[in-house]
Amino acid sequence: DSQGSPQAAGPQKPAAPAASPAEGQGLLETIDPQHPARPRFHDFGELIYGDRLTWPVRFRNSGEGPLQILNAQAACGCTRLAGMTIYPAAGGAPREIKSFRGDVIATVPAGAELEVSIEVITAFTAPNQRKLALFRMTTDSDLEPYVTLELGFLPTRPFMFAPTEARLLNTPTSHGGKARVKIIVDRKETLARILGVISSPEGLVVDLV
Repeated sequence: DSQGSPQAAGPQKPAAPAASPAEGQGLLETIDPQHPARPRFHDFGELIYGDRLTWPVRFRNSGEGPLQILNAQAACGCTRLAGMTIYPAAGGAPREIKSFRGDVIATVPAGAELEVSIEVITAFTAPNQRKLALFRMTTDSDLEPYVTLELGFLPTRPFMFAPTEARLLNTPTSHGGKARVKIIVDRKETLARILGVISSPEGLVVDLV
């Protein structure tokens, strides 16, 4: 009978959970940067070679949703992640991140602040040369998945002073062979360099090698 009671419908598949509209909408904004035009750059200036200093850079999650820190890694051995702390938006006790391993290092709620402490180790750089170190964090943000921090510094160490002139005095020569002396000028264990020979005895040839 086509006009009888309606037939029961078959089993239906459960609906997939809808994604949160704020997912991937976290965004880290630098608080009180040293250079507003370059908010993720910090210049330490001149440092003493061998010093270790820390830059505590602070962010606010100004996005509409939470932000996950998936990875945090330095580009070279002269910098390292020294600490990470989350400050709730509504106040309360800060939460210090103890471990930097795993698929998610930290989750920063919307409106909360994140402090990242990066240590500079000047002994792992070349002295008396300007250095720009990079530190990158990978996030789940669709707005800005990568956050790159730049740290500039000049590790200074006194140069080794050497005499401007080296007198070889009595240089032995062979009576039956060639009168030639070789002077090694490039030694890795010293910064001193011999740039040239001012004079040599007659019949004696001097080479810089």
